[in-house]
Amino acid sequence: MSPVLAVFRRELRSFRNTAPAYIFAAFFLAVSAAWLFLVRGFFVRGEASLRPYFEVMPALFAVLLPALTLRSWAEERRTGTYEILVTLPLRPGDLVVGKHLAVMAVVGAVLGLSLSVPLTLSRYGDFDAGVLVTEYLGALALASACAALGQYVSSRSRSPAGAYLATSALLLALSAVHRVPAFLTLPGFLARVLVWISPASHFESFVRGVLDSKDLVYFGILTSGALYLSAKALVREAWR
Repeated sequence: MSPVLAVFRRELRSFRNTAPAYIFAAFFLAVSAAWLFLVRGFFVRGEASLRPYFEVMPALFAVLLPALTLRSWAEERRTGTYEILVTLPLRPGDLVVGKHLAVMAVVGAVLGLSLSVPLTLSRYGDFDAGVLVTEYLGALALASACAALGQYVSSRSRSPAGAYLATSALLLALSAVHRVPAFLTLPGFLARVLVWISPASHFESFVRGVLDSKDLVYFGILTSGALYLSAKALVREAWR
């Protein structure tokens, strides 16, 4: 068994036996459905589009995903299993990637359950299959970047509560920063930078059903960069 797969299976078993994954699934599905039907009035709009369903996901991931990623390292330190884990014959990169894939497996399963929404609503209108695929692909890319950032924060924290709050604050700030130029008069370059660094601004094209390679590259760089920093944080701590 490869080291990454071994870590992945360990983390997945842990998610199955603890509450955070089930809490994430319940709140994600309930809040996103309430947003679509109660807040955005799907049936009143008279349009076969799930754009309102996906537009709330940056905020949902910012609030809910840290409940999964805080386990990555902060919870390991709290329970005393961190020392055992880092003494195993595994590279930091194997640990980081295995944990990330386990979080993404949970997110993927929950997004799979959310497919019941378009399947149920298809009787009321014809959804564009290409747009739906793009929207779900964007949701996975956004979740991957958020989960990687969450793992990095967890790798630098010794408190699960602190890891959750810091990750949520970071993700909320990044999700909202592209709105700043609409309220403040900023130099053009600075305004473009604020828009570019926000995951929510890159996610908007997916929500519109537009698959842009630049957005995929952005999420790939953000995910791989955060995972790399997580592995480096583990190496630095091991040498203290």
